[in-house]
Amino acid sequence: MNPNVFAQQSVIGSHTLNPKTIPITEEYEISKNVLGLGISGKVVECYSLKNKKKYALKVFSICMVFHIFIVLLTSVHVNWPMSSGFT
Repeated sequence: MNPNVFAQQSVIGSHTLNPKTIPITEEYEISKNVLGLGISGKVVECYSLKNKKKYALKVFSICMVFHIFIVLLTSVHVNWPMSSGFT
């Protein structure tokens, strides 16, 4: 699987998910009310500017983002076939 394709579009079950192209703050008002804390970050309340519904937003810590990136990079490098030209 081409990693660039995954970054452009994801399919979960019968749903196709596309990455956001605008800042999240243009669609949601993000509250300072923390709903929960975890090892990868925190969950805060946010409200849709369109319909005023309340949602939960997972905010990943930068350390976890780097950790996931390194794990993925290592996984691709170790598991990528040598005939692909990836070194």
